[in-house]
Amino acid sequence: MAKKESKKPSTGALVVRAPKTVVALDRDGVKSVARVLDAMGDWIDAFEDGHRRVSQLMLTEIFDEDARAMLRADRGSNPRWRELLRRVPGQTGLSAKAVSVLARVGAYDELITGRYWKRLEPGLKERLLPLADRKDPGGRPTLSALDRAAKHCLDFDLDGPTAARFVDETLRQTGRHRRRSASRRTYETQVERTLDLFGDAAGLERFAEVSEALDETAREELSAKLERAAKRMLAAAKGLRRR
Repeated sequence: MAKKESKKPSTGALVVRAPKTVVALDRDGVKSVARVLDAMGDWIDAFEDGHRRVSQLMLTEIFDEDARAMLRADRGSNPRWRELLRRVPGQTGLSAKAVSVLARVGAYDELITGRYWKRLEPGLKERLLPLADRKDPGGRPTLSALDRAAKHCLDFDLDGPTAARFVDETLRQTGRHRRRSASRRTYETQVERTLDLFGDAAGLERFAEVSEALDETAREELSAKLERAAKRMLAAAKGLRRR
């Protein structure tokens, strides 16, 4: 008689949530957590200081103190900018896209005079960048929109994903959508990730385990999203076959 295969426990890798209740610790445990939190604070401070220093250097050394030049579509005509983008992956491991985002955030740091944007950490500033795509009658980004969005993030203590949803909703209300750039590799990677999650019986079993924790409303919302995604992916597949 074949030995029945035991069910593997869920690793919880798909969903990570912060506990909502206080965890009782002894004195040593309290000190240990405090030391790690202090180290994290130092790390965040160092990251933000480095972010400001690099963006300021780019403004000075690459764009000759012209913050608006850091935002212009024709900045690729700047030979120093092109050489920076060429060399940065090999020397730092950063992508050209990451450097471009750093330049945009640095430019708005210089241009926005409102008090809220200055107080926002770099990661949240990056999340708000799609709101800068709206232009005033002179063709320039509406800087006040970014400062108002920064105020909203600070008032409601938004984290990165929540800020991204706020941006999407703001764009939707104004009849606009987030501009997304995607390469062939991007699509291939996303399809591969989807197959990793749902492509076999084990993946479907893991999904069933995770979905058991959802209430009825959350299940209906997720079900609708999956059905919508399935229809769009099927339409994309049919489009490929017709070409």
